[in-house]
Amino acid sequence: MTTACSVVGTTPAVRVAPGRQADGSEAVLEAAQEMTETIQVVEVGPTGIDALAPLVMATVDDWTAFVPQSTPDTVRDVVESVHNGEQPTAASRIVTHAEGRATLPVPDAGPLAVGDRRVLAACGWVVPTSEEDYVARGDMLVRE
Repeated sequence: MTTACSVVGTTPAVRVAPGRQADGSEAVLEAAQEMTETIQVVEVGPTGIDALAPLVMATVDDWTAFVPQSTPDTVRDVVESVHNGEQPTAASRIVTHAEGRATLPVPDAGPLAVGDRRVLAACGWVVPTSEEDYVARGDMLVRE
């Protein structure tokens, strides 16, 4: 992990979720970080679905765009769109949700929509080394 800062509740934000080590996530993360000083760009934990990695999730206010299999060029376009307050054209899904969401906003369709992510709800959404992100998540074993 390259950072321990909190990302939950931050907008705009760009999250990069890795898969396997050789998936290009580091290059994608570096390209995004080089593009901006005003948008928080962080590496989050994996979503558990390597086929999507590196998965870039761009959040602005009450929506998050999902951009799977991102490249450095793709993430540069995503960061530019976010900087302009626009939804990225490369997004495969855009999910609307409450601002400040502490768990992954699950799309209606696709691999992330399968199953109940109650325990795994923070996977791919929080910085694994950020205590603040886990505190924001709350008690994951309490039924809602």
